[in-house]
Amino acid sequence: MPTFMGLETAMSNDASDRMPRMPTYLVTGAAGFIGANYVHFLAEQEPDSLVIAVDYLGFASNLPNLDGAGERVVFEKADIADFPAMLELYKKHRPDYVVNFAAESHNDRAILDPSGFVRSNATGAQVMLECSRRVNVSSHVHVSTIEVYGELPPGQEWFDEASPLNAKTPYSAAKAAGDQLVRAYMHTYPEMNIRMTHCANNYGPYQLPEKLIPLMITNVLRGRKVPVYGDGLQMRDWLHVQDHCRDSRCAARRASAAVPGRSDRRVVVARLRHQRSARSDEHGHRSPGARRAE
Repeated sequence: MPTFMGLETAMSNDASDRMPRMPTYLVTGAAGFIGANYVHFLAEQEPDSLVIAVDYLGFASNLPNLDGAGERVVFEKADIADFPAMLELYKKHRPDYVVNFAAESHNDRAILDPSGFVRSNATGAQVMLECSRRVNVSSHVHVSTIEVYGELPPGQEWFDEASPLNAKTPYSAAKAAGDQLVRAYMHTYPEMNIRMTHCANNYGPYQLPEKLIPLMITNVLRGRKVPVYGDGLQMRDWLHVQDHCRDSRCAARRASAAVPGRSDRRVVVARLRHQRSARSDEHGHRSPGARRAE
């Protein structure tokens, strides 16, 4: 059963027929770190839009993350790898824009249970694509990660759309499999409006405390040692989650461009980096473009 967050559903059929249909977003992974921020961002930027927040409420999800998101947010508990359940949600809500943030994303957990990562990150990606194909959404955004590229070659400043996949962990390999399915749908179904993004490391509100920046901060506040990973020489660029939300909305709403290598396909593969080179932005961090992905 869906959980409604203050959404007023008492409306006569006549009134519904007279009112223009509001834009509808379907956002998966909506109770997680980035997904929850995106739901709040949409609620603020597009207060008249309807947001269908989908999450299966795994260990990295926290439903209270969506508290205060507004009366235009509807929560639906569902697993993106469950095709019948997801297709039912699509047909029920008829989304205009789909943004798939849902993923298992913890490398250590992937070592313990790789199969769960394949289910969410590969099978789930395909299920979402197929639902978007059958229901014919306006645009479908698949949110991936720079970790599918492995380590950045010496002398290269960032990854781009031409970078080869070089996944080295069960997590990144499962995400890379999902990416390949996305590209397959791009080329096989050119009538679909599919976009794929590869983003650098995020930080910001609702992030799990085990992640690097929250862990560093909480350890310092508690007088504990700050952990150093590996030999300490890794360089990682960071993107504030609000910047990611803004750019993901642009990816969903902007006109499409051609996928690399197939100029006849009206789809887009976008890397989320600002056109400000290495300048610092309002958050005081460098523009994203990872030097090394772990």
